[in-house]
Amino acid sequence: MRISPLFFAILSSAMIAGCSSVGCKQDSLRQGMSKDEVVSMLGTPIEGEKYCREDVLFYYDGPKWFDGSITSDETFPLVFEKGRLVGWGQDFYQEHKKKNW
Repeated sequence: MRISPLFFAILSSAMIAGCSSVGCKQDSLRQGMSKDEVVSMLGTPIEGEKYCREDVLFYYDGPKWFDGSITSDETFPLVFEKGRLVGWGQDFYQEHKKKNW
């Protein structure tokens, strides 16, 4: 079976577009990064929600509920201590929250 160049181009662009989310970029994160480095890589985080914290950046990670609101479980949290990234993801955030808050 021969794959047409047009089909390949559409498939490739869909794969690239699919990795524009924060979850796809998490492989580039590394402990010790500053907030500025993270924001320059991932863009502006969610601001102004009641779950937002000074030491955690939240990025939208896709809908779990179709209610028009972005709840904390629909986010990808990045946890900072003294301005440096110490961990990320919901599992890390929940464990860190239990220990430190």
